[in-house]
Formats: sequence, structure tokens, C-alpha cells
Amino acid sequence: MSELKPCPFCGGQATLNDDGNIGNPLHITCENLADSCLLGFTNLYPRQSEAELVEAWNTRA
Repeated sequence: MSELKPCPFCGGQATLNDDGNIGNPLHITCENLADSCLLGFTNLYPRQSEAELVEAWNTRA
């Protein structure tokens, strides 16, 4: 897996999670989600691979 860049909104550490939910198992969360961060998770396409999800997280503005 490629390394996740910090959250672009708050600089918090990002974590790749796999809930096992059917249709949307993979998502990335910011460690500051519960506090003040605006970004909860990203998985625009439920069937994205782990590599595609990490790339999307690392390249969005």
C-alpha cells in the first residue's frame, strides 16, 4: 500500500479502514474527524481498489 498523505484540511493523520460493509468497505478517515475536521472519509466509488482509494486521497485538493 502507498503511504497516505496527511489530511489536506487539518493536517491530521489519515487511516485506511475496512469495515467489511457490503458495497463500501474501504474508506479513509482523518484522526481529527470527531473534533473539528471537515473531512470524514472518501470512497466515491464503492468498488474502488485500495490503491485507487489511496491515490484519490493523496491527489485531491
